[in-house]
Amino acid sequence: MSLQSIALLTYEGQIGFATDDQLLVTYLKQTGFRVSAVPWENSVRKLREFDAVVFRSTWNYHKSPDEFKIWLNTLEMMGLNLWNPLPVIRWNMSKSYLLDLHQKDVPIPAFKYVRKDTEWELDSFLQKNKWQKVVIKPAISATAYNTFPVTRQEAQTANNRINLLLAESDLIVQEFMEEVITDGEYSFIFFGNRYSHAVKKIPKKGDFRVQADFGGNWHPCSPSVSLINQAKQILMLVEEDLLYARVDGVVRQGLFYLMELELIEPALFFGAHPEAARRFTQVLLSRYQNQVKTKKLLGGLDW
Repeated sequence: MSLQSIALLTYEGQIGFATDDQLLVTYLKQTGFRVSAVPWENSVRKLREFDAVVFRSTWNYHKSPDEFKIWLNTLEMMGLNLWNPLPVIRWNMSKSYLLDLHQKDVPIPAFKYVRKDTEWELDSFLQKNKWQKVVIKPAISATAYNTFPVTRQEAQTANNRINLLLAESDLIVQEFMEEVITDGEYSFIFFGNRYSHAVKKIPKKGDFRVQADFGGNWHPCSPSVSLINQAKQILMLVEEDLLYARVDGVVRQGLFYLMELELIEPALFFGAHPEAARRFTQVLLSRYQNQVKTKKLLGGLDW
């Protein structure tokens, strides 16, 4: 059984393939694959048609996480060839994964994880910890959704907004890293746990958000071997076999601090390296062949 058809998962608000995936799609089609953009909503019947299903631009899952989780459960029962694997998707959906990595001594900007429905006061917390500025993030979020900075002077005013968010979800309160503005945020891209390429993302003047949606821009970069290895060491703590990963962070005095580990729907910046699409495809083929062999073995066992 060979890999012939590939579904790249997206969402109903996306028309066709995401811009970042266009080079990948072109390469896949030139290589002889049938590739389709499939919105995850109401996709169950259609996904049966494909040999492989790859999470790519499901960029609205954070707005309906319960529905998304139910859909993931359905995919699991269908036994589809999914990448990244479902255990990874479930784990990476919530920023609570930072708690797991923190316990494994991964350098992460100082943060507080605040559970849903907690009555919490930011001003007293900042005063106690002597932090001057933080970034507030919902635990399930994407593209800086409901993400905003708060200074110590603004903290008391921000309490109401924060507690409204806590009525809906857990929150991450993270100490603000000035390096995002002064140096930028690095994104290390890995295919099959092997380093492929990197970019540096820069926010527009007066902002801290590096996403293009808010005026940020990016450019290819050539990080040191030391930084690449630091990012890879973080990734190796994930036990599942990954097709792709993006490790985002900032550098302070030579040490890489993890901001986000993106394993569901990150832009992979295929335009930053001419070999990126080929590398992705080779890893996808390898993962597919291994999964088919495993299923044949399990199917042939006498339980």
